[in-house]
Amino acid sequence: MANRKGLTRLITTYAVMELLYTFFVMIFFFLLLNILVNTGIVYPANYPESQLGKVEKDFKSESWTPDQLPFFYEYEYMKNGQVVSSNISETYQPYVKKAQETARASKDSFIGARVFRYYTTNDKELVVSYKLSPFFASQKLNQLIPHFEGVYFLVVFFVWISGFLFLIVRLTKILKREIKKISTASVYIQQQNLDYPRINSDYKEINDVLSTIDLLANDLKKSLQEQWQMQETKRDLIESVTHDIRTPITLIKGNLELLDEEALTASSSERVKDIEKGVSRLEVYVERLKQISSHVTEEKMPVSEEVLSRWIDVARLLCDTHQRQLSLMETDTSSIPLETENVTMALQNIIFH
Repeated sequence: MANRKGLTRLITTYAVMELLYTFFVMIFFFLLLNILVNTGIVYPANYPESQLGKVEKDFKSESWTPDQLPFFYEYEYMKNGQVVSSNISETYQPYVKKAQETARASKDSFIGARVFRYYTTNDKELVVSYKLSPFFASQKLNQLIPHFEGVYFLVVFFVWISGFLFLIVRLTKILKREIKKISTASVYIQQQNLDYPRINSDYKEINDVLSTIDLLANDLKKSLQEQWQMQETKRDLIESVTHDIRTPITLIKGNLELLDEEALTASSSERVKDIEKGVSRLEVYVERLKQISSHVTEEKMPVSEEVLSRWIDVARLLCDTHQRQLSLMETDTSSIPLETENVTMALQNIIFH
């Protein structure tokens, strides 16, 4: 138990792993960029500026042509005040004019500023434009991926986010696996499968919850066993009572049949009929006890004329027995389904008390 880890420690561990991974990605891609630069695969951002001295020297020679400019420069070449050739976009013309006036102009942007430099000699003028950002040394690669810096940042972000999501998914799987242990134990209890295989967790908080669920399961099992034992005792008692009552009922019914064969007065005959109805009701109660012990629910039925007649007979018999007078103001049937025997017992209790 003492060796179990806490969820706080788990989450902290993964948070530190995220930080270390972020640091690793930054160092790795920084070193990778330096390797690309040092091997000449990629030129650094200041490379075009470092070549401006050579561009200016070549430009001042009589045999110079724009074809001598390296591919990473854009230019506008003028002679006698007229533009001879240009590949600078019209969008940048204000910066070209500013460079002609001040010898240098620049346009700032989020990734790499664009610089414009102006040179003149005799009747020739030249404005060169370049970006202050790394780029491929190969012209073909540069044409294929013109925005090296932006693409590089995207690759860095993609690698970082992939590892970040991997760690998050892994942490989520661990938490889901542990939480599933709690839900599994809860399902066992809902299904009243209290002898389910006990589950443990490597994490203290989860294991404490599982231990609490196990205690509840054990207490519930004990309570249910006691309840089942009480129900079994109750059922045995009811079955014994109903069995013992049937014998005197049989004797009473036999004697009533003998009395029916004798010549009785009108009053005695009426009393015998009342006793027969009472015995019939007693048999219904005995059957009802059997249903209760067997957990059988009485079928509901609407209040028909037959049901009303039975209720009236029970009420009249009880009133006669207790020297009370029964007066019926109104009777009416109903289509509402009721447990009529339960209503009969309730009616009997009301009149008796």
